Amino acid sequence: MKQKKGRKIMRTATIEKYSTEELLNICIDKFYEELATSTKYYYLNKVREENQIRPRTRLQKRLKRIEKIKYRIEDFKARQAEEANEEDKKVYQKGIDLLVDKLDYEENPTIERQKQEYEKKKDVFGSRTFTEFPLNKKINSLYD
Repeated sequence: MKQKKGRKIMRTATIEKYSTEELLNICIDKFYEELATSTKYYYLNKVREENQIRPRTRLQKRLKRIEKIKYRIEDFKARQAEEANEEDKKVYQKGIDLLVDKLDYEENPTIERQKQEYEKKKDVFGSRTFTEFPLNKKINSLYD
């Protein structure tokens, strides 16, 4: 507000309303900016972890999971080879099959593979890759 000769003059900021397509493009740009520059990990609108470069951190975690799964597959195969009981061998084989499927999911996280995983389990958090971050004050107050 400015005062002019004893009167107050109010000025309001112009709030631009975007079309759905424009808003999607802005949000996509904000997503890439967030992914490239932020060192915070949000979950349910709260900071859960800080001081990490998220793409690299996620890749490192995925590579560790892949190595653990490969180790478990080899361990199960070795135990299965030593097992004399046919029923126990079948149990090991079921475990190996599950681990091979999990390995494929970790090594090939395509959208099609994620859709298949969702159809099987109906678990949106376990079958989708997502990034959450607040848009507060990043577009304009209409969208905060």
